[in-house]
Amino acid sequence: MNLFNPLNFHRRLARFSNFNQDDLELVNKYLSEEELSAQIEIFMKKYIGVKYAIVIPSARSGIDFILKAINVKKEENVVTQAFGCREVIETINENCKTKYCDIEENTFNISVDRVIQAIDNNTKAVLPINIYGNPADMVSLKKICKKEKVLLIEDCAHSLGAEIDGIKSGSFGDVSIFSFGKTFLTKGGVLMTNNKELFEKIKNIRDKYQINKKRNISRFFGKLALTSIVKLKKFKIMSTFSFILFKLFEKLNLIYGKESSLLAPNNFELSLALSQIRRNEVLFQKLKNNYKRLYDLLKNEKDLELLPYKNGSLALRFPIKFKNNVNPLELTKYLFRKGCFEPSLNYYNEYLANIKGVKEPEKSLPVSDKTARKSIVVMQDNLPEKDLIELKNLILDFIS
Repeated sequence: MNLFNPLNFHRRLARFSNFNQDDLELVNKYLSEEELSAQIEIFMKKYIGVKYAIVIPSARSGIDFILKAINVKKEENVVTQAFGCREVIETINENCKTKYCDIEENTFNISVDRVIQAIDNNTKAVLPINIYGNPADMVSLKKICKKEKVLLIEDCAHSLGAEIDGIKSGSFGDVSIFSFGKTFLTKGGVLMTNNKELFEKIKNIRDKYQINKKRNISRFFGKLALTSIVKLKKFKIMSTFSFILFKLFEKLNLIYGKESSLLAPNNFELSLALSQIRRNEVLFQKLKNNYKRLYDLLKNEKDLELLPYKNGSLALRFPIKFKNNVNPLELTKYLFRKGCFEPSLNYYNEYLANIKGVKEPEKSLPVSDKTARKSIVVMQDNLPEKDLIELKNLILDFIS
């Protein structure tokens, strides 16, 4: 972890400034996991406009629960995009076969035309990823899945709060999954559906497979670090100390516990989730403002291909494609050396792992292959203005 490099440190410190007194007050109420889960589910049902909701350990576990609920067989398949999340592909492959689709060049989302071509008699579901907070063409995908009688699983891990023509992301699929960890400073997620029978099956499977473990030590150290951050926020030096304390406890697994996609969130994590989703529009606006600002800083560079901000997008990440012979992997290494470990990522190696076994992907998945080779993703969410400018300068220095 390149914690103390300037850009990485500033981004993390700014992100932790999102913690506030509301978080601390809710944590101090010591509500049970059951009470907090119920309140989160009620909020999400109203916010998204879906009938049934259930708190889950992670978005990855949600996909697993769904595939088990529909009794998918090993020889059957789920259609999803090749350029996407490694955890999605791994979870599908644990249950059945993955059928890869190419993406659209101007959105990074799954290609609707390729989905139509990919669906066959063994297809049980289509799983589009609303990648980087930018919703896929869910209206068209919903029509296709209804016609072909396959389940539409809407992966909203990146798109809590995003909209399509004023309709919330997560309300289009037969079932949808959300992750709190992608957007907020906590763990867990929510699975939602309008299908009561499917909901009951998923709930039973969740209760069977999730790991319910008392983690009093996590609650103690989490509250200690959170109290330090909130109470000392106005003092710059002490705020930095509080942030380092939180990260140290987190690194030692004293706050969230050891990573597991099936580990049920405890009341500390659920308290943070509930507090932050209640004020989500304030947090989401920061993402959108920084996206638009970074776009303005880079939009006149002829060697870069950018995605303009799209109304309704959450703008969780800022993708950049390069038109010349820039090596994105070398660029991310350069940015790491300059203090940009977390603000930029290149997904080429993850893409290669996703499509393992696919022959000649440059022919069968040309847009995905080119995008993975020629792009980076910038985590712009909480970078202060001066660091956005510094990030811009570093990118331009490298490609010049």
